[in-house]
Amino acid sequence: MKMRVCFVFAALLVPVAPISAQSQDTGGLPQAVQWGMQQAMRDLEEKSLGITEETMKEEVGAEALQDFVDGAVLRLVLSPNGGFAAYTLEGGDLVSFKLGKQEFAVEGEGDWEDPWVARFGEYTTPKKPQKLTLKLDARGQEVVVECYNKHGKSEKDVTYYVGPLNGLFCMGLADEGVS
Repeated sequence: MKMRVCFVFAALLVPVAPISAQSQDTGGLPQAVQWGMQQAMRDLEEKSLGITEETMKEEVGAEALQDFVDGAVLRLVLSPNGGFAAYTLEGGDLVSFKLGKQEFAVEGEGDWEDPWVARFGEYTTPKKPQKLTLKLDARGQEVVVECYNKHGKSEKDVTYYVGPLNGLFCMGLADEGVS
């Protein structure tokens, strides 16, 4: 299974920086952390284990994972019932996300949940795992980020984090019990 990660060039990160006051101290994570996360996800997929927070902590270390999660500029929670919640920091927006060929718009003003702006909606749960692509707007500039792992049916919520890690990196983590 070929996995791809779309990295945004450093020039595109400049407009994204204002939406992430939290990520200023975590954007400097070493490239080895990114490689470690990618290798850990490949290993877990090969073992047919779900990519969960607990398994990632064991693979890359609790501190490295926490630094990435704390530095996230966007969080997209996909529920098994077809609902989603998108959380962005002020100054940036999730315009839409694409699961396979289906695109879902993220609309509305959103609710302020300090420091996040939350928007809610519905999506069609895929029958088989699909590639997830996010379209962000950072100060009028469109940024597209492909998530490292695919999204499929699950028994629990799956949260996709987009954070600074040698560009923007997107990774989904699920609670235990993912099918």
